[in-house]
Parts: sequence; structure tokens; C-alpha cells
Amino acid sequence: MSLEGKNKKIYFEIMRIIACTLVLFNHLPGYMLFNKSSGLKQMGYMTLTMLTRINVPIFFMISGALLFGRSDDFISVQKKRTLRIIYLLVLFNAILFIIQKYEFLVKGKSPDLKIKDFFLSLLNKSIPGAGTYWYLYAYLGVLFLLPFMQRIAKEITKTEIIALIILHFVTASLFPMINIFLAYRKIDISIYICGDFSVPFAFEKPFFYTLVGYYLEHNINYTKIKTKHLVTLILLGIIGIALSNVCTLMDAKINGSYSQNYVQLFDYMTTIVVFIVIKYLVIVKNKTYRPRVEKVVCFMGSMTLGIYMIDPCLKQLFFEDYNNRMEPLLPTMMVTIGWIIFSMISGTIITIVLKKIPFIKKII
Repeated sequence: MSLEGKNKKIYFEIMRIIACTLVLFNHLPGYMLFNKSSGLKQMGYMTLTMLTRINVPIFFMISGALLFGRSDDFISVQKKRTLRIIYLLVLFNAILFIIQKYEFLVKGKSPDLKIKDFFLSLLNKSIPGAGTYWYLYAYLGVLFLLPFMQRIAKEITKTEIIALIILHFVTASLFPMINIFLAYRKIDISIYICGDFSVPFAFEKPFFYTLVGYYLEHNINYTKIKTKHLVTLILLGIIGIALSNVCTLMDAKINGSYSQNYVQLFDYMTTIVVFIVIKYLVIVKNKTYRPRVEKVVCFMGSMTLGIYMIDPCLKQLFFEDYNNRMEPLLPTMMVTIGWIIFSMISGTIITIVLKKIPFIKKII
């Protein structure tokens, strides 16, 4: 989502488009198809689910790459950036509130929300559909500490980044894998770090991903990356996804049903791989040298925030009828892809219209 202004770098726009598409997919039936299939098809769907989880991490990494290289003061950040996000949340919570009132008054489907529910939803995302906006609340947390994070990022070293990644691996990947293996072997032991030990820059994903994104953007010489480095990275990403699949299967055998408990086991590794590969292909291999291609990519990248904000509104209005009509006729994955296309086209058109309104143009 384009939250950082008009600093257009083609590889960031490509990442935004991919991430936005995966965000939409994340909230559709196709995302969990692996729990209704078996064999190679199940492995394919499960792998797609694991890949999907790079969506929000990519947005955080782009934010860190673009914002942490600046030098902002606290007051200006809150006036220019924090208020913009608050205005967005107010606007689209209001739209969702109106949609819910319409559903109640015309269709009799939704509960009769009161005006207090609108204000409460601004704090706790309680209006149906507003839960999707959790990313903006996490982003607000980063903005509140932005000047502080900028100073940290500019001084961070390779050793410190590696230390954060290793600590993140231990808590987000190693311990969960050990625990699921112990549970699978029916060994009554659970390994975890007590809550008193906290390293926010390693444990809290908004801060972890933004710092890693800044480092990958500003401290890596992509012209010196060789094919063997890329192959190694991609293999690590594949291994991470494979381990996530294995843990998901073990979890299902233990509990009797599939869950999302392990879909983010190695999302950081996959995200780092995608970030590096896309930037390498663009700036080293010149894969987007055609002006028309770059123009289209930059345009669609600028639409991603609008698409993200509008999709929950479209879902509340149309998805139930769409799904009921299409599901008996088409495979679930085709229904999911169809909605993504519809949402992205509709979201783009609506965003273009909204950008014609002076105040809204500044926030979307």
C-alpha cells in the first residue's frame, strides 16, 4: 500500500501489487483450500497459503525502507502521517457503518448498529469488515515511534540485523517446531521464553520487518549479488515453506483439523527472499526497462492503498451473493481469483474517483 508519498521505485511498486493481491487472497475461501484436499493438490494449496503470508510483511519492509532513511521530528510525523491514517480509518469505518445500516434497514441481515458502535469501532475494529484494517493500527504504532526508529535504523549494523533475525528465528520458528514435534511424539513438554524477556525489534513484527526492510534497501549492494547467492536464498525460502507444511500436517494429525497455526512459521524468510529477488531483477537485470510497463506498474502501485481499504466494503455488499452464485458453478480457486479481479478493478475505479475529491485525494 502506498503510504509513503510519491517516492516511486519500480521494484517497490511491483512488491506493493503482489502484496495487495495476496492480502485480498488471504481473506477468501481459496486461502484455506488445503484443508479440503489431499495429496499433491493439498501440498500445492498449502504452499500457496504459506506464500500468501508475505503480504503484510512486504508492506512493512517497504515502509521501513522508505521512511527510516529520513529525519523527521515527532510533531511533524503526527501531523502529516499519523493524522492521515486516522482520517482513513474514520472514513472507511464510516462507510462500513453505513453499509451495515443499509443491510439492516433494507435486507434485515445485519444487527442494528448505533452511532456509538461507529466510535467504538475506531478503537477496536468491531464493525464487520473493519478487522481487515489491523495493518493500519500496527502502522500507527510504527509512526508513533518513527523519529526514534529512524535514528536506530541509520546506525544498525550487519551483526545487529543478523542477531535480530536469529532471535526472531528462535522464537517464531525453532521453538514452535520443537513444540509441535514434542506434541506429535506425545511428549508432555512445551518450550517457550517467559514473557519477561522481551526484544521488541525481534519479536514485534511491525518493528522487525521495518528495520529489516531498511537494511535490505540501504545496506546491500545488489550489483555484487551472484547467482549462487540467489539460489541459496531461494532454497532457504523453499525449505522454510516445506517445514511450515510439515508442521501444519502434524498439527492436523494431533488436533483432527487443519489450522493456520504454522502458516507464518517462516514468513520472514520468504519475505526477505522475495524482496531481494524482485529488487535484484529490476535494478541489476533490468527486467522492467519498458517505459509503458513501468508506467502501468507505478499506476497500479499507487492504487493499492485504495484497493485495500475498499475491498472490505465491497465484500460486505456483494461477496455473499457472488459466492453463492459462483461456488456451485466453478471451483473454489476460480471463484477466489474471480473476486480478486473484480475487487482490484472496482477498487481501482473507485480510488480514481475518490482521488478527484480534494480532501480524500490527500489521504488515499
